Amino acid sequence: PGRREPELERAFLHAWMRAVAMRAAAQETPGARAEPRRAFLAGLFADLGWVALVSELAAQGVLGGEALRFAADQHASAGAWIAAEWRLPGECVLAAAQHHAASTLYRADPLLVLLWACEDIAAETSGARDGAPLPYGADAARLAGMSAGIRFDVERACRAASRQLAEALGVASRDAAQRVA
Repeated sequence: PGRREPELERAFLHAWMRAVAMRAAAQETPGARAEPRRAFLAGLFADLGWVALVSELAAQGVLGGEALRFAADQHASAGAWIAAEWRLPGECVLAAAQHHAASTLYRADPLLVLLWACEDIAAETSGARDGAPLPYGADAARLAGMSAGIRFDVERACRAASRQLAEALGVASRDAAQRVA
């Protein structure tokens, strides 16, 4: 439905920004112990379960706060299922499945630590947040080795990716409008 569109768009933008932030952090931070491509995939797929659940519930006519709360509560397992269906590496599936689980920070998988560490950057860039609170933030960034300088580089990468995405969507929208005309 039209009234849900901006909400889903923000959720997609948040997933994209977190993916970009995680890839940049993995590239800039050797201590993160995460391969940049896998970091990108883990960030992108972590919240797609929320988008999928909200879309499906809306298609079934279930709207409102209860549907959104259900999606926020259950999106981690739905995201893990989607990641597994796409045959992503196991560490990406686990990051999606566990990104809201109460976990010991120092025992968490490197992709999970990076996911928590990049949430704030993604939220600032996209204007949206994960559907439910995450266990860690600044502590995860410190554990991943994200100094202030690295955080600046990650934020710069996110701003550049945001501009590129806006330009690509603008071009796509104009092309579609021209085809219809």
